[in-house]
Amino acid sequence: MKCIFVRLALVCVSIIAISLILTGGVSARVDTKALVGFWLFDQESGDTVKDNSENGNDVTIDSGKLTDDGKFGKALLLNGASDFAKTDTQLINPEEGTITLYLRADNPSKSDQHLIYTGAGGDGWCDQNEFHLAFRGGSPLNFTNCSNKLVGCDPCRVWDVVSSVTPAKGQWHHLAVTWKVKEFARIYADGTVTEKAPVGEINSKDWEQTVFIGRPGSNSRFFEGAIDEVAIFDTVLTDDNIKSIMGDGLEKALGISAIFPSGKIATIWASIKSR
Repeated sequence: MKCIFVRLALVCVSIIAISLILTGGVSARVDTKALVGFWLFDQESGDTVKDNSENGNDVTIDSGKLTDDGKFGKALLLNGASDFAKTDTQLINPEEGTITLYLRADNPSKSDQHLIYTGAGGDGWCDQNEFHLAFRGGSPLNFTNCSNKLVGCDPCRVWDVVSSVTPAKGQWHHLAVTWKVKEFARIYADGTVTEKAPVGEINSKDWEQTVFIGRPGSNSRFFEGAIDEVAIFDTVLTDDNIKSIMGDGLEKALGISAIFPSGKIATIWASIKSR
């Protein structure tokens, strides 16, 4: 009887261990069905960064390069003068969503550096219909949505959320933003909500069908440093989700790396999403 009990106990422990592996450990599970795309920048070389989800939203590197000195593995290195990357399609849901990334600012005193931008080809000064994450030189990170279709404002900011965190030179920081129309916009720095603001209607949704990484739509205001682990979701993630992504990295937070090594994500993505 004692032997049977021990065997049953071992079976139970094994089942629990397997369950933890399949759910990405004890971290908060992120809903992969809301994932628009994510980019680990861990490929060996090339100018096309594959979307590590099944959605095929690849990123094209324009004169930037990959560096081995990423937060997790490799990262996208940008020179602050001409380097950037972009997608070919509109990926940001104007109604609600989440963006997460790691950044390392190599020249934080440089003014007007853009991290993520989508809009009607503007320069990040809210003279177009724009959505961007940026930081002004020596100042905190900010998350802004602009519309030139609003009347009686110049510039026209639907929301402008400024974090209390200023990037430190050469250090990795985790940045996340969430938004929901008619409710809120939030900015997270290193896993903590540092600022939030109420949000009204978005009066214009005709954003350009390109997402830029490292500059706005015009050829200016380039980011100098490295960017890693970028993800876009079309829903609002929870605080625990964002902390999980920050601490564990995207692969583990999405429940992938515990089972599959990097580079094999796309081949098994459908089975992961169906769990």
